[in-house]
Amino acid sequence: MLVRSPAALCTALTFLCIAPAIAQSSPAPAPSATPLPEIGRVQTADRRDEPLRDAVKSTYVVTKAEMVRRGDLTVADALGRVPGVNVQRNGPLGTVSDVTIDGYRTPQILILIDGRPAGAEELGFSDLIGTMPTAGVQRIEVVEGGGATLYGTGAEGGVINIITDGAGADALRHPRISLDADSLGGRGFSFENGMFSFERRYDANRYDYPAIGPVAAGSTVNDDYSLTSARFATHGRLGVLGVAFDAGLRSEHLGAPGDAAFPPLATTARENTTTGDARVRLSLDRARSTTTLELSGTTLSSVYTFSDNDPAFAAFNLFGGTTQLSTEGRAQLSLRDVVRSDGSTLVAGIDLAHGAGRVDDGITPSSLGFAQTAAYAQESLAAHDGARLDLGLRAERDGAYGGIFAPSIGVRIPLGGLALRANAATGFRAPDVTDLIYPTYSNPSLRPERTRGGDLALDAPELLGGASLRWFSQNGNDLISPNPNYDFGAPTSPSNPYLINISKFSIAGFVASIRTNSFHGISSSFALTDTYRALDLTGIAMRLPRRPVIGADVTLEYANAQPGFFSSAGLLAHAVGPHDTPDTEFTRVDGYLRFRAARNTLVSFRVFNVGNERYADVSGYPMPGRTFGVELSTR
Repeated sequence: MLVRSPAALCTALTFLCIAPAIAQSSPAPAPSATPLPEIGRVQTADRRDEPLRDAVKSTYVVTKAEMVRRGDLTVADALGRVPGVNVQRNGPLGTVSDVTIDGYRTPQILILIDGRPAGAEELGFSDLIGTMPTAGVQRIEVVEGGGATLYGTGAEGGVINIITDGAGADALRHPRISLDADSLGGRGFSFENGMFSFERRYDANRYDYPAIGPVAAGSTVNDDYSLTSARFATHGRLGVLGVAFDAGLRSEHLGAPGDAAFPPLATTARENTTTGDARVRLSLDRARSTTTLELSGTTLSSVYTFSDNDPAFAAFNLFGGTTQLSTEGRAQLSLRDVVRSDGSTLVAGIDLAHGAGRVDDGITPSSLGFAQTAAYAQESLAAHDGARLDLGLRAERDGAYGGIFAPSIGVRIPLGGLALRANAATGFRAPDVTDLIYPTYSNPSLRPERTRGGDLALDAPELLGGASLRWFSQNGNDLISPNPNYDFGAPTSPSNPYLINISKFSIAGFVASIRTNSFHGISSSFALTDTYRALDLTGIAMRLPRRPVIGADVTLEYANAQPGFFSSAGLLAHAVGPHDTPDTEFTRVDGYLRFRAARNTLVSFRVFNVGNERYADVSGYPMPGRTFGVELSTR
């Protein structure tokens, strides 16, 4: 049965979440007592290693084991079930994925690789996480709420840290090889051992779709995708210094069919993108302090080509010359000191970055440099009963675009078996290169975004397997957004800009989550996000685009802790309520079964979109229907 409404989904989710609890109350042999699991540790919330339970900011972790078990091919797949996070895809694997946290979209969310800004931030390549493979990724940490004090520009909505260094407790400890295939014509091979990873993937992305919203029924055209990716990470010691090095290179080749809402689709457009990053980290550990120096760099080159007789070109679906180029290079330096004393921890440092971006639509090439200079400090005062107070301040200058003093305050208050957390902060985002100089798209008169807001959370770690309720509210000025009154029939000009500053906006909502303890290997979870306010308040209040009001996730999973033929199974449901258009409301259910074919060999069967829901995550871009996949892997 296909659940089509969020209300029906919530009923189903409630049952799934309480099912293991009911099972625990029924007469059955009592399971033997097991020690409490070690408290997980995170490194993103406060730019230092600390227990997850001590973090004042709302922080979620996606482990390597979860990514492998659920068959997450990309970082976007892994983020899709994090409470408070919504991932919107413009189609199958290889197409753009946009992330929303606390009502903020990808441009207002800082994406890090091992703690430093990822490449393509200035060019606004939001498909970075949509195509970055999970091979080589050891864990993902998501910090929700403004992180401007510690991380600076672009962290208004939160921080996503993709960790690849393999030094954490959740890292892959044994080599893993996998071969997979799916019914869309996809084929993939990957190898990873915690130090080196390699992936080669090809997806034909062939499927039919019915009439959805403004899109007539049809079949995908020129929508194939291929990827080659490699990462290397190592760490050790050089005398008293800890040394870590990591580097990655990714090359993608895909067809670009254009906006499906305006057929005919492009039949010749191709996009080839290469991204690279590298980092060296030196650390000096002393009895009460740790000093870290990081040097890193990122590069991106994307070439977009099409034939001048492409039917989509005649239909104004493609613009500019037949060869278009975007490049970005960035060098970064970070010096950080963590000083610990009885009852307090001080994190202080400087961040420096410099680079340039170039965009060339084949007619009028443009380039623009960017720079960041920042100093920050955050003092954490902790009491013996677990109470904590954080006070922070960041001073940042982003070249000619402006700067900010960003203060923040956070508290954690134990309340018996509960914990209350509250944060207040300001945020800042400078316009990026694409915002300012991309032909026919940009607006050189854009002003920097400025925000202020906070959140309040109540945690109940002892309720079943843990529960949390969090409320967030943000207000700001000059949000950079597409112009709702843009005239597509007229050229872009100062009187008809595609991008504008929204003078005044307001966002608010809440995130609720609960999970059960594992009972005989069975566990479940439920998360609900309600962004009840996301308004442009410049004139008459209007809903900001692509901010779903309701999003819900449920998981029901089984994992066999003992070696045996049946390894694990799960059902994963994701529902999105109404927002821009009716065709973007849907409920999707995925499932998996994993069997042990040999001691160190697993066979995984996966079904994506079990109910064959025909929907468009983004209006005009129909998603695949029911898809089958199989994977053969070690461990």
